[in-house]
Amino acid sequence: MKLQRPILVGGLGLSFSLWMLQNLHDSMVQVGEFSLLSLLALGGGLWLLKLNRTQDSSQLLNSAPVDRATVEGTITKAEAVVNQLAQETENHQTVETLREQVTHLTAELDRQEMIAAVTGGKSVGKTTLIEVLKSTWCQNSVQFQETPPLFVEAGEKSDADVLTQANKSDVVLFLTMVI
Repeated sequence: MKLQRPILVGGLGLSFSLWMLQNLHDSMVQVGEFSLLSLLALGGGLWLLKLNRTQDSSQLLNSAPVDRATVEGTITKAEAVVNQLAQETENHQTVETLREQVTHLTAELDRQEMIAAVTGGKSVGKTTLIEVLKSTWCQNSVQFQETPPLFVEAGEKSDADVLTQANKSDVVLFLTMVI
């Protein structure tokens, strides 16, 4: 007997929903083409405003000058955040990793050369590219590191060490073979 009440409530809810959809359909047909064109114009205008806004913010980031004092101030703020995080957590490994990274940033600030990792599959020309770039383009300003070949074995962790090595460099050149 308790089963009749949910069926009654469900039936009434379904009937009300169908009646609302029928009324909505009739009113949408009466609106006509003018509202459709208005909606298209409004959507196009909002889309253009969104495009302009994202371009302005990206140009702002690219044009901001960065000097040594600004970088040192940012590193000091990062040290403060890591110290606060260390106080709030108890013996967490991530905090020690963050501290090492912050001290590494200070050491990297005085570095004069860029590190480029050259990675790709087996026999795609990584060594040849490194030799050509060293001899013609940049002699002392870039240090090239060749990674072991990718895609040698299948599996989830097969290229993890190569990706770790690539993450430690400033630039990654990925080579593929075109057939």
